[in-house]
Amino acid sequence: MSSDNQAPDQESTSPETEVDITSKSAPAVKRRGCADTVRTLFTIAIFIWVGVAGIAATLSGHSNSFVGSDNTWNIITFVCTIVATAALMWYVAFRYNSAGPILHHMRILAVVVSINVYLAISVWIVIANYIHSAVSPHKVGLMVWWNLSDAIPFINVNSVLDWQQPLTGYSVQVGWLFLLQRVVVILTLIRVIQILFARWMHHSRAEKKTVATGSEHAEQSTKTSNG
Repeated sequence: MSSDNQAPDQESTSPETEVDITSKSAPAVKRRGCADTVRTLFTIAIFIWVGVAGIAATLSGHSNSFVGSDNTWNIITFVCTIVATAALMWYVAFRYNSAGPILHHMRILAVVVSINVYLAISVWIVIANYIHSAVSPHKVGLMVWWNLSDAIPFINVNSVLDWQQPLTGYSVQVGWLFLLQRVVVILTLIRVIQILFARWMHHSRAEKKTVATGSEHAEQSTKTSNG
């Protein structure tokens, strides 16, 4: 008898226990989510700050406290940029889903632009600090951005803006770095075009399927009404 009476009591108290656990865990989950958001925003702010500092250093031709002044930081920036570039190429080639939501596409586009900017900064760092080209760092800095815009096909950005090539004579090592920059830009653009085309095709198929489904429902309703 006692065991039979205890079973309903245990069953009746279990939902209350689950509610108590859920109510206690909800603030912890909320705090964890807020902490993750703060860390993400802080990381993004650092990347933007360093990127702006790198652009300023390349355009002025002078190192600053964020870019070009410390060997360790220069190596970290270059290595992280190369690793991020390789990871982006792999992800876009094998894992990217063109049918994903628009917000996801915008995030990937922001990552692509950021990596290309950081690659231009890294090329300038290597040339200005380690190859020690005979030309001025200012001309090299202008050249990395000229090379970036000139790599965009079919638009002729530099011709439209009448932007003359800042640097014409450079060593083979510098040429390889400029070639790497062009290859990354062209590969990312090609893949972005492929993704946009695939998304357009997916959207067109979805519209055709919706129209076909609507016509089938209309025919069925017409047959039902006639019958």
